[in-house]
Amino acid sequence: MNSKDANNIQFRKDEIISKKVVLLDLLDDFSRSQKELWQQVPALAKKVNKFKNFTLGRFQMAHDCFLWPISPQFLHGLQVDLRTGTLQSGGADSSLETVQLGQISTILEQLDAARVIQQLRGEILVLLSKQQSSHDLGRAHDIDE
Repeated sequence: MNSKDANNIQFRKDEIISKKVVLLDLLDDFSRSQKELWQQVPALAKKVNKFKNFTLGRFQMAHDCFLWPISPQFLHGLQVDLRTGTLQSGGADSSLETVQLGQISTILEQLDAARVIQQLRGEILVLLSKQQSSHDLGRAHDIDE
């Protein structure tokens, strides 16, 4: 390989890295554009967490710290600041630069604040239904005795 080819390869690598930075900026812009929706998440997360007897995890992080981990498995990975909608890293090894290009589609889906709100509301309904069912079972048991 001659120096011209090596320079061309390096230029292409640099171009890919710069496009990745542009993509990450677009993801952050997308998240920040939903600020008003993200600000609804802490109250909904607190309701879910209350039904779950205040377990540790992303629901508690949402209502105590105003942070929404993008992935429920990695609480200290990428997070949304629920006050501003800003995308941020949650730990030393989770900077935006560590995002793999193959993750962009998944992250974009997880940054849909309306979808997150819909999921939280759905979970609240399920938990309310379960609570009502167990309450009804208890009442039926009392009637049988």
